[in-house]
Amino acid sequence: YSTHVIGKFKCYNNTYSKDGWASKKVAILIRGYPRNSYNALVFNQYCKSCTQLGTLILDKELYIN
Repeated sequence: YSTHVIGKFKCYNNTYSKDGWASKKVAILIRGYPRNSYNALVFNQYCKSCTQLGTLILDKELYIN
């Protein structure tokens, strides 16, 4: 199942002062498996300042249910 979530990204490149950015469309791919298990593949985004991949920080409270 292909969908999207809301999240924030953190850039760990110390050269730039930008801490991170918010995104209202983070692409994810959810795969279901037998016995009600699943995994989710998150497609990260690139930092516009340094072009390195940011790390997703997901607001778990928003998606707890």
